[in-house]
Amino acid sequence: MVEEYAMEYDLVIPGKGKTIEMNEITLMVFKEAILNEAGKSAEIRDGKLFIQDEEKSFFSFQNDYFWMLSENETEGIDSRHVGLIPQDHVIGSIWFCWYSKERANRFKQIK
Repeated sequence: MVEEYAMEYDLVIPGKGKTIEMNEITLMVFKEAILNEAGKSAEIRDGKLFIQDEEKSFFSFQNDYFWMLSENETEGIDSRHVGLIPQDHVIGSIWFCWYSKERANRFKQIK
């Protein structure tokens, strides 16, 4: 029998000017965003981030990002499949907030 376990972590959504320490988990989560921002000068080798062949322990983001979830969890395509969404890729706006950490924003229309 194979044992299953869940790693606990805080998912931090990167924003413009936010600096995040690079480790195995953050590299996995932010890989696409880092490669999009740093372009061809960035490379991930042996679980480490290199920019212009220099190992980096931290990365500062230049753009804001969003983590989006579909209301259709079985068939919807969302950030679980495509990763973080850069702000300049967002073409719509939210019109109803089903859940928010802020209790005052739950179940109400957003204007």
